[in-house]
Amino acid sequence: MSAIVIDSARRDLQRARIIRAHAAEYTTTAAEGYLGAQGYTGNHAGDARRDGAISDTLRAEFKRLGAKGVSFSKGRGHGLAVTVTAWPGDLVSYREFYLAATPDDFTASGYIEDPEHLLPRCSVAAFYNLPALDRRRIMRALTRTLYKSAAAGHVFPGRPGSDDATRKLFSPEFLAWADFIRAVVTSYNFNHGNSQVDYYDVGFYADYHMKPAPSLADSIIIPADPDAPAVPLADLVRQREAEQAARIQAAEAPAARRPSELDEIAEFVAEAAAAAADPAPEKPAAPEAPAEDPDQLAPAAALLPADPARPAVLQQVDLADVSADAAAVLGTAEALAPEAAAADPEEAAALEPWPALPLPPSGPVALEAVAAWLAVSRAARAAAGVS
Repeated sequence: MSAIVIDSARRDLQRARIIRAHAAEYTTTAAEGYLGAQGYTGNHAGDARRDGAISDTLRAEFKRLGAKGVSFSKGRGHGLAVTVTAWPGDLVSYREFYLAATPDDFTASGYIEDPEHLLPRCSVAAFYNLPALDRRRIMRALTRTLYKSAAAGHVFPGRPGSDDATRKLFSPEFLAWADFIRAVVTSYNFNHGNSQVDYYDVGFYADYHMKPAPSLADSIIIPADPDAPAVPLADLVRQREAEQAARIQAAEAPAARRPSELDEIAEFVAEAAAAAADPAPEKPAAPEAPAEDPDQLAPAAALLPADPARPAVLQQVDLADVSADAAAVLGTAEALAPEAAAADPEEAAALEPWPALPLPPSGPVALEAVAAWLAVSRAARAAAGVS
């Protein structure tokens, strides 16, 4: 059984024990208000008036009861803010709420609004005359909006006996707990006023709020199709735990390596190794450039390594070791320097920086140098007609 289900059962049992043991201690008595209005007086109203700070009085009272998850603070004006923590299991499943909700739960002044604004608002009687697909779509949107609002802590169950949609959101155990908290708070209050004539004689105004526990959001599952057959709670919990484990595993997985300049170098070295192992058919030699043209590039044969063992070295290149690939490419450039010096002093001066460049296992200088050499080499091979 899931830990969430076990904790919820223990919490409900503790709340039920407190309610059974102390419910009779908090009562209210009907009293006549101003000009015959219906009022009430709590059996602890005198204690509240004598103590002055009602929030401190109620905080001490709930501590005596051993109740957890209930806090009190001063509200706006002459008010009291009561905050109750809701845990996983205090809200019913979305499917259960969806099946229990009716169009009358969402009427505003006798009308029903379409949350998606595809249809104008209509009365309840007109709502039942809509096509079945529209009725289902509107009810799904209405229930989903209210359910998400409750999960975020913006809804508190209405008073006992009220035909309110908010009471369908919560489990019977949480409703009993909320009603008990309301009864305790009301027993410290009184109301002898008459709102019809704007005469107010009230101890304090209580404002109730729900605070969702951090684990409540993780237990909320809203299915795409609430009309589908229900899934057992244990399966839903296992599904949510599997989704969380998958997200953690994806976050901890190493990021995939992105292509870089080294990939291009490795590809070029592989092509050179393949060419050395299986040389291509000889092509007619390109006409030599006039000696007086200083801008003419050297023939492609001059770009091949002078060391006869170089092709064997290229065949042994391990493409997984990018540093070795870069070293083979720069080795070719280093081999060109003596031949270029004998053929053309100016070109030798242009190639002079190559042997002076060290090649660390990695580094922006080496990569830039190799990229520049690749550009020169490919241009020369293209000019000479060598693929």
